Amino acid sequence: TLSNSITSIPNSTFFMCHKLSEIVIPEGVISIEYDAFCRCSSLTSIVIPASVTSIVRGAFFYSGLTTVNYRGTEENWNLISIDSTYNDALINATINYEYTGE
Repeated sequence: TLSNSITSIPNSTFFMCHKLSEIVIPEGVISIEYDAFCRCSSLTSIVIPASVTSIVRGAFFYSGLTTVNYRGTEENWNLISIDSTYNDALINATINYEYTGE
C-alpha cells in the first residue's frame, strides 16, 4: 500500500519485486521515475491516476505489465510525457481509460 501523500514513485522503488503482481498508484502522484518497476516480472496490472504527467525511461523495463487501468480519459493519457525507451511493456499494454475500480 502506497501513502496518499507521495507525489512520485522514485527511482528503483520496486526494482526486482518479483512477487508484486498488481498495484494501485494513489491520486496525487505526478511522476513514475527511472526503473520504478524494473524487473517486476509478475507485475501484470497497474492502476495509474489521472494526476500522473510523466513516466520516465525504463520505469517498466522487463516488467510483466499487460494491463493499465487509467483513471483519466484517453485524451489525458495522450498528454502524459512517456519516454518509450525501455518501456515496451507499458507501450504494448492494454489501456482501460476512465477506470473507476480498485
